[in-house]
Amino acid sequence: MIQRHLAVRAGAGALALALALAIGASPVLAVDGPPEPAPPPAQAPEPEPDPDGDIEPGVFPALAAVVPGALVHGVGHFVAGDSDTGWALLGAQGVGLGLIAVAGVPLAATGASRKIIGPASAIAITGVGLLFGPMLPDVYGALTGGRDARAPAPVPLTARLGYAWIYDPQFAYTHFATAGYDLRLGDFVLDGSAWIAADDDNQRLRQTLDWRLWGEAAAQGSHDGWIDLDTALTWHRFGTDGFSRLSVEAAGEVRYPLGRLSRSLRGSFADWRVGYALELYDYDVPGLAFGEDVAEQLLIRFGWGFWFDARGSVALYYDHRKDDHAGGFSATGLGGGIPGYVGLAADYALDDTWALDLDVRRGSAWIVGLGVRYRYGAGR
Repeated sequence: MIQRHLAVRAGAGALALALALAIGASPVLAVDGPPEPAPPPAQAPEPEPDPDGDIEPGVFPALAAVVPGALVHGVGHFVAGDSDTGWALLGAQGVGLGLIAVAGVPLAATGASRKIIGPASAIAITGVGLLFGPMLPDVYGALTGGRDARAPAPVPLTARLGYAWIYDPQFAYTHFATAGYDLRLGDFVLDGSAWIAADDDNQRLRQTLDWRLWGEAAAQGSHDGWIDLDTALTWHRFGTDGFSRLSVEAAGEVRYPLGRLSRSLRGSFADWRVGYALELYDYDVPGLAFGEDVAEQLLIRFGWGFWFDARGSVALYYDHRKDDHAGGFSATGLGGGIPGYVGLAADYALDDTWALDLDVRRGSAWIVGLGVRYRYGAGR
């Protein structure tokens, strides 16, 4: 009896195990639990805050960048609501004031010793540029809020013909025929120019070789900057006045796209160049050999400009050199003979083949020049 009862229980257990296995293996007979709640709908990520998104550019902020912004740079951006850029421009002005002090103290203490006057003058003049220069990008950013303008792509070969009018009360010339070329070979650029007077015996020939140390040689875009090493050889003959000059120079040049500093400055750039020139003079005087009169010159240039969208640019600049036709400001009294000249340079491509350029300078002379450029290989 006991054995029969155990057999029944064993049979029932085997049957239950078989049913359980069948139910677990069959999708039709499977019993699901309560349905899981549906996941909440994905939410779009919140946009990151734009530090320049609240800027309100316009005529009033641009006017504020001039008055009182000529004395306190960055006011235009403060009025437009972009305080970060305003503080950056004000800080640049402060750095300029500091550089003037750093250079001016040793110059005054040593009586402008020849041992330090070169580097100290370079620091002081750069400081002057930072002291006054930030007003221009302040006006630009306060008026436009930044532009998506790109730098033009370099052209393999450019040939140029032009005319220049020069008013200089010290010399007899007025009208000049100008010509030049620009040849790009990878990281190197050959740039030559000639200025030939039509109404006087005066000729200026210049050949430069530029080496791109940093930055793409064929870069294009408002976020592209570069560092160049420039060398040049210049021969200038004053036939009517009985002398000529041969100059040899080397300089470093930096272009910084200001869109890296602030979105409101997109489409604009700043330039800075510093170098040294050695000048050898030759006089039409019997017994006076070439090179007996030697001079040195500190080369400094800084400027600010903006691009037309991939077609050209316009730039305002100060150049400290005094050995070209513009010369330096002939101011009298304290500081007379020290300043160089100011200028405006602009170029604009009409299409892939032709472009126009404008050259205006004011130093001891006035210069206004116009040119036509033939661009070979542009757009390829």
